[in-house]
Amino acid sequence: MRTLTRWLAVVIVSFVAAGAVQARSVDKIIGSRVSLQSHNYPDYWVRHRNFLGEITPIDPASDLDRKDVTFVVRRGLSGVGISFESVNYPGYFLRHQNFRIKLHRREQSELYQKDASFRIRQGLAGSGTSFESVNYPGHYLRHCSAHLFIDSNYSPPPRIFPFVNTLG
Repeated sequence: MRTLTRWLAVVIVSFVAAGAVQARSVDKIIGSRVSLQSHNYPDYWVRHRNFLGEITPIDPASDLDRKDVTFVVRRGLSGVGISFESVNYPGYFLRHQNFRIKLHRREQSELYQKDASFRIRQGLAGSGTSFESVNYPGHYLRHCSAHLFIDSNYSPPPRIFPFVNTLG
């Protein structure tokens, strides 16, 4: 666990910014490997399981867990924001479909590209980083019963879901 903590501290500085996230900050993280930790369940991390977005605790010694929670930040497939590409399924991106987060193979359709793109926002809990859907403004990445969705119901805590830590 000590290695995981050290790993987190290095990446937090470059990914989680205090105050508003500037557009130029996006350029600094494109191509970075990140993992996203829940703000209100700090032992839980965003991952894909059976091609669905979930949050679960991870075993840092498990190669599968580490791969499932690690994504490469890409320029937003829609041309706006960022997209999250799976490390262990290259060419597969997190996207929302019917508001549920899923891991799908990249498509060229405009709908897919928008579904897989998120704007970086200041954390809705007052810290960390939140991710807003490009094609559903006001809908943010969040969890409910360990499943990931986009939703506009982001207050009061603990329903909000900003991310506080990343690891590469």
